Amino acid sequence: MKKKLIYLSVLCILISLSFGCSPTGLNENGDADAAKRPVQEVRVVKEINIPGDMPFVDYNDPVLVDNHMYICVNDSYALTNKVIDYDIDTQEYSIIFESQFTEANLQRTMANEKWVMWIDANLIFSRSIIYVFNRETNEIVKLADYNPSVQLTAPYLSGDYVACIVVQDYANLEKRQEIMLWNLDTMESYKVAEITELSFYNNFVFINSNQVLWTDSADGVGYYKIYDIETGLTKEIVSPYVYPGYAMLVGKKIYSINFQDYRYWGSQDFGYYDIATNTYNSLMETLGTRSIGGFRVSNDLVVVRDKYNVLKIIDVVNDELLNFNISTEIIDTINVSSDGRIVIGREQLGTRNITLFILEAVGG
Repeated sequence: MKKKLIYLSVLCILISLSFGCSPTGLNENGDADAAKRPVQEVRVVKEINIPGDMPFVDYNDPVLVDNHMYICVNDSYALTNKVIDYDIDTQEYSIIFESQFTEANLQRTMANEKWVMWIDANLIFSRSIIYVFNRETNEIVKLADYNPSVQLTAPYLSGDYVACIVVQDYANLEKRQEIMLWNLDTMESYKVAEITELSFYNNFVFINSNQVLWTDSADGVGYYKIYDIETGLTKEIVSPYVYPGYAMLVGKKIYSINFQDYRYWGSQDFGYYDIATNTYNSLMETLGTRSIGGFRVSNDLVVVRDKYNVLKIIDVVNDELLNFNISTEIIDTINVSSDGRIVIGREQLGTRNITLFILEAVGG
């Protein structure tokens, strides 16, 4: 698994630097601005061991819906080539998809009550296909499969929509970088916008509450851009940083990793832009670190993997780090399920043994 993570990080332009190659999750009904009881700690409610509980040797992108975990796996020492539905209560599983590629690289699994989404790709990601699985009908639909000159990057599932960055003629200098949106009820697609400057830091798109969010830079100015699916209108917000990236919109807060010079990962600042007050708030002091490797948001909790791969969780309402009792603080992947549960992945050093921790917040 370590070789896979290193290899994919080199290909960040092709597949988006997805913070340990785990998909982004969010409790879509959550509002980080709502008044809530202070959260005292985060507890482990389930541990799943691979290959102990699953007869596989590798994994990628575990996502939860109720008691179902959808996860990319492989039963040989290669990249992931199957998508399974694993029941975390009964420990039974079924294979719902197998890759068409001999050297497969399945990833980017996301799920909600109705849909499961993933990318089927070849080893070097020169060919990629987006699939969706209807949980109500058990039907698998090939959502997007372009010719080899087109690059599909960082698809994101929310509700009945999938958004994705599509790079047309990506081998040419005059390539077009577009935000595409699919309506899964009708299977229709349309272009939302074009990206002016695409690089690893903003090779990412996000949806929440029927709003599509991405970031861009032009003429030395950084922007958060929000497209409202219902009205068809796009709002631009000037970022305090030239290169805002990996942005997520929760309530009235836009969380992002930001750069003045994206060539230097360590020069970043992580925080959130408050749309209501038009102010930016850094979270670096609360985290006690100068850079992070990735993050996820669940309501008013921000789950962070710092530069040393140490797990940290912030209660944003109270601006404090939370206590948690977990057998390892060193982690490989982070995901947040559609109902807000946190899934942490960790491979034991020097072995093929993997543990997935399912965490829940405990109120005070």
